[in-house]
Amino acid sequence: MTKRTHGGPKAVLALIASVGLLAGCSTANQTGTTGSTNTPGTKETPASSTAKASGTVTFWYDKTGVAGEAIKAAADAFQAAHPEIKLNAVYVADLTVGGGQKLMSAVAGGTAPDAVFFDRFQIASWAQQEALIDISDRIKKDAIDPKKFYPAAWNEVVYKDKVYGLPVSTDGRALFYNKDHFKEVGLDPEKPPKTIKELEEYAAKLTVKEGNVYKRIGLIPWSNQGNFYTWGWAFGGDFYNTSTGKVTPNDPKNVEALQWLQDYANKYNISDMKSLASSTQINPFAAGKVSIGNRKQLAGGNG
Repeated sequence: MTKRTHGGPKAVLALIASVGLLAGCSTANQTGTTGSTNTPGTKETPASSTAKASGTVTFWYDKTGVAGEAIKAAADAFQAAHPEIKLNAVYVADLTVGGGQKLMSAVAGGTAPDAVFFDRFQIASWAQQEALIDISDRIKKDAIDPKKFYPAAWNEVVYKDKVYGLPVSTDGRALFYNKDHFKEVGLDPEKPPKTIKELEEYAAKLTVKEGNVYKRIGLIPWSNQGNFYTWGWAFGGDFYNTSTGKVTPNDPKNVEALQWLQDYANKYNISDMKSLASSTQINPFAAGKVSIGNRKQLAGGNG
């Protein structure tokens, strides 16, 4: 399997300077008021480098649970450090679902927030629609060094050589495996598969089936983080040509990956596999029903 370095679909920035600033949004200024009425496609003039920030800044996010708590904690920390600015952090459900209708409607209607937190891979599409403000000048003024971020994460916030946001986290996709299952079938638990061929062999050996009923499956490649791009990259394919600016889903290696997924589904009978996956309330890998699972591990810091 080919190792690739790509930023996972993690979020852009945190708060004020760390999120994509929306064109049509207000910006805190030295008079203590907000309310720019720019519309998408217009230029927003950054505040003077000598001006003292003040006023109210509205920030939208759509995370709940631990992620939502982390955002709230960051918002509270910012507010404590900058009492001269009123930070209005607002939870908005399904912020970018369905093409981001809620967000785009707010931009078009002049009611968009000053900053927004969403998955980083969406930056380019929003920037292309001229719904985000180019913050390259702010990056330069604050001496933010792109080299301090993972290249894959930084590249996702840049569109046509302009910066539209800051990464706050990323994650890594990996195949996790159950060592106890490996030992049970005579596989060395310290030697996981390193090639697609080995992965197939291990999966076959780990699979337990009685009649038409799977008691355990070695691998369900499309489960959890087993997306098309996950396996496309694993096979050595790519989905974007940086030289031409064209998407390349038909990359021969991507096609090879799709054919492999199809052949795998036919070999193990996808209907029988679905019945096993639905037999547990928790993730099949965590439940011990799958021996090798696609998972992601969140990485903080300079993501």
